[in-house]
Amino acid sequence: MAMPLDEKKPLLNNRPSFRGEGGVTSGYYRTDRSDPPRQLSCAAEATVSSDNGTMDREEMGGGRDVNSNSPARQFGTESRLAKVVLIAVTISYFLGYIPSMVIMNPFIYDRIAEEYNHEVNTSSQMPCVKHMNDSTGNTSGIEIQIEIERRVSTLELYLHLTTYVTAIIPILLLGPISDTYGRKIGFILPILGTLIKQIVYIIVVALRLPVSLLYLAHAIEACGGSFAAMLSAIFSVTSDVTQVGQGRSGWIAVMEALQTLAAASGQIYTAQWMRHGYLHPLICALCMCCVALVMTIFLLPETHSTASTGDSSHASNQEDDTGQCWRILRTCWNTVKESVAVYYKDGDANQGRDGQQRILCKRRLCLAIFILTVAVNFSRTGVEALFQLKYPLCWAATQVYTFSGVRIFLSWLAILVTLGLMQKLFKMADRHVAIVGIVSSILSNAALSLAVNDAMVYEAAVVGYMTRSIIPMLRSVLSSVVDHAHQGAMYAGLSCIESLGASVFSTAANRIYYASLSYWAGEIFVVFACIMIIALVLQIISNVLFANDQNRVCVEARQADGNIQHNS
Repeated sequence: MAMPLDEKKPLLNNRPSFRGEGGVTSGYYRTDRSDPPRQLSCAAEATVSSDNGTMDREEMGGGRDVNSNSPARQFGTESRLAKVVLIAVTISYFLGYIPSMVIMNPFIYDRIAEEYNHEVNTSSQMPCVKHMNDSTGNTSGIEIQIEIERRVSTLELYLHLTTYVTAIIPILLLGPISDTYGRKIGFILPILGTLIKQIVYIIVVALRLPVSLLYLAHAIEACGGSFAAMLSAIFSVTSDVTQVGQGRSGWIAVMEALQTLAAASGQIYTAQWMRHGYLHPLICALCMCCVALVMTIFLLPETHSTASTGDSSHASNQEDDTGQCWRILRTCWNTVKESVAVYYKDGDANQGRDGQQRILCKRRLCLAIFILTVAVNFSRTGVEALFQLKYPLCWAATQVYTFSGVRIFLSWLAILVTLGLMQKLFKMADRHVAIVGIVSSILSNAALSLAVNDAMVYEAAVVGYMTRSIIPMLRSVLSSVVDHAHQGAMYAGLSCIESLGASVFSTAANRIYYASLSYWAGEIFVVFACIMIIALVLQIISNVLFANDQNRVCVEARQADGNIQHNS
């Protein structure tokens, strides 16, 4: 059990930081305080967090830190306006972002399929025809379909790499930039990138230009930071207009739910609309991006105090421009170093060497489980779509993406209900809920690897509905063993892992699927199941560490109470 952390002592040397009040990546205030040691008793397990093995939410965010040097802020009409506009911008952006992502796979499939005999393989809306095993010349329909899917998976892989790898630098830069020049720039750049991407897609589809031009679209979007930078901006404004505590965590949960449901809705309407062509949903997506951009520029108030005071105007002077740029770059580099330092240096001398090692061990285990989960969750979507298009399932693209959108929507509703039951009725800790999610993922991937008909695909979706709860639970557990002052560095590191994971792990999954197409396309899902089994073992070890520390604190508390009674 971790004792209170000394937050005056950073993991690295003190440096100027942009992660001040309402910082861009943290969603927490930076607190500079030294808490006195507290005597804890087993009766205070709820306060000490029997759930996570560390400080309770009341300490981590359930209420304002009374010892913090940050003064309480008053929020008025501007704050309420910011919340309303933020909701509208979030919904508009993700309704505009999703269509091109949905259309990419079937559009590439159709363009490549045109090079083959249409009597054997028609399009993404009809990937299989009767008598797939009949030979046409020297090649059967199944062999042609396998070749098409190999080419589609390769091109799709390179397009994703273009986006995710290139976007890492803008993601790191936009945080400090928005702290210096205002939050709006954090919205405008990703929205503009996505808007221009939709324009390029429309031109390529309408004029039947080479598919290779899509690389330009994805590179432009990456320069704006793509959806990851947009999420960072959303949570930055959320932090600016809410107090630390339940109000902030509630709004963060609302924004996460909104972006997920908006993305699922966009996936459903695009899937239904694209059966009549790809152009109209892309035009609709372009309009939604324009709406988001207009609302950001003209309606969203500036919520960051630095940008609204003399700091930003002073920074705009010619003699300070170079220094301001270097300060931003230094902050980005310091964020990277602090993100790494979280996992090799605790920085709290009050813990003692053994206590520090236990805390670091918990952090590293949580990080390893997080990486393994990202490897599966971010890689499965693309190969699952190709798997469902392939014989013997032969789903039309409309069915593939409608099913995916409905599954996401219903899964989140079911997760919320299940979490309520687990945490309120059964008093389950976040780390225990993570185990349920990991087991759900293992069963889902194992079932999908054997799927040969629609019913088996639906069964895999049902048993895997808790999969999406793993990452939020891991964030919660990991944040509970990192002190307030370093929450921003931790979240920045997790964001980079997600962006890198989306590219690196998707590449590996794509290559495995490519290699196994000819003999067993479901092999990749067995690999996913094995990865999650490793994550399950690590999560069990992590739970044992948390439980041991909790028991140790209870024993120490009882001994302390006994000594007090004896002395009295």
